[in-house]
Amino acid sequence: MSVARAKRPRRREAFGMNMTPMIDVTFQLITFFMVVATMSRLELEANLNLPLAQMAVVIETPEVNRLVINVDNSGQIIIYGRNYSYSELENFLKSNAAEAKKKYGKAWKAKTPVLVRCDKGIRWSTLRVVLDKIYRARFRLVQMGAYSPDTQRK
Repeated sequence: MSVARAKRPRRREAFGMNMTPMIDVTFQLITFFMVVATMSRLELEANLNLPLAQMAVVIETPEVNRLVINVDNSGQIIIYGRNYSYSELENFLKSNAAEAKKKYGKAWKAKTPVLVRCDKGIRWSTLRVVLDKIYRARFRLVQMGAYSPDTQRK
């Protein structure tokens, strides 16, 4: 006796891409760019009246690891939206120098610029103290913020 087997219809397997990893990567990129945009805005957030420099060089693409120190008209030191005292600034700079040494090794001084943006009305003694703290932390690539008459003033 032969038993007739009923033919089962074969299920068709759907071929396609798993989009979950793509969505994860997209959200990570969005988060990254939001953080970078916020940090870029914070480093230049201080409302300063920068001095005029006839020979100012415009830096189109600033270094990624650049540290920006803002000093306002009253002598307040502002870094990434937070106010620092002189002792806090010194500790902050030393910790950044230690991180740069770990990251870049012996060439860290050439790869970690410090941009000092100060109001044109600050006292020289205040700027001198800030520059001294930068020097004591062993940073050697120091840039001064200014605006050029050829560029629009911000």
